[in-house]
Amino acid sequence: MISIRTFILMVLLLAVLTFSAAAAEAASSNLELDRIEITSGGENLLVTSSNSGRIDVEPGDELSIRVRIRNTLDDDTDETIEDASVSVRIEGMDETDTIDFSEKVDIRAENYKTVKLRLRIPGDARSEESYDLEIKVSGRNSQGVVQDDEAVFDLEVMRDEHKIVFDKFHLSDPNCDGFSTLTIELRNVGEWAEEDVKLVVGSGRTGTIFRDLFDLESVNDFIDESEYSRQKRVDLTSLRSGRYTITATATYDLNENTENTDLWVHPCGSQAGWSDGEMREGSVEQATERYSNPKRDTKFLFADAQDTDMIEVHLPEQEINQQYNLPGQDKKDDKGGDTISFGTLVLLLANIVLIIFIILIIRAAYE
Repeated sequence: MISIRTFILMVLLLAVLTFSAAAAEAASSNLELDRIEITSGGENLLVTSSNSGRIDVEPGDELSIRVRIRNTLDDDTDETIEDASVSVRIEGMDETDTIDFSEKVDIRAENYKTVKLRLRIPGDARSEESYDLEIKVSGRNSQGVVQDDEAVFDLEVMRDEHKIVFDKFHLSDPNCDGFSTLTIELRNVGEWAEEDVKLVVGSGRTGTIFRDLFDLESVNDFIDESEYSRQKRVDLTSLRSGRYTITATATYDLNENTENTDLWVHPCGSQAGWSDGEMREGSVEQATERYSNPKRDTKFLFADAQDTDMIEVHLPEQEINQQYNLPGQDKKDDKGGDTISFGTLVLLLANIVLIIFIILIIRAAYE
């Protein structure tokens, strides 16, 4: 016979086991990060089904993140996880570097949903520090219980020791006064400060349009002083009309970076100023006065070569017709009337004689 003490211990043990099972069931999530893909500039940085790993990035990289989330509940349960959302955060950076997927999605049992996000690595991210890239998914089942999952990746920022990039380079087409506006912006994204940065703008055809010499601090030390910005009015009055390719070259610490832009110098008041025989698209070539008169006979310009070897275009039209007997032209006499040949005259007189002869025969027959 079981004692009362033994019975109480069995009841307590059963209660503990039941509570533990319920707690375990409540703690387990039926919403999981099934697959994560991270790319930058078309290059795969990470493809994994794991909840950890490492990613190497550069300052300013745009990360494209594809997260596939899954409802692991059996299809027979017909259990839907509602309002599932994904968030991405780089731990240790500003709050502005957190992205929340604002469009909520519902995931039915044994189904998947893919969420796409973008995240930019700050340009001042330090290469000597390590960051955590956190990806979280969270939603609720039909009972209102939170279902979530999380993945954390080591983010290593790889910064070049010396690197200057162009953020903007533009040269406006000059007006008729020959002046243009140069806009140029540079940024030091390297690990070290740069002294005596040499900037030259121009080309072989234009010569040097602009030059400058300056220092750029490291982005890790003084962000504002790591940037260079200029807007300057430049004189291009010596350039002929046409298209020019202008190059900006920044030289620093045995390194060099270049950027190109196109410049159009427009003619003012006439299209005759285009250099190198160029004519801009949409321009119309004007015909000369000699051949633009619609009433002028120009057939002699297109006759056979044998017939036109000696034609001179300055001859009057009547003289050309008389001298070369061009096709389709009727001969005229000096007074402007038709000219009758001798053979035609003889044929006419013969016909008259024949008619008279026939009349005489008929009269003789009736007499």
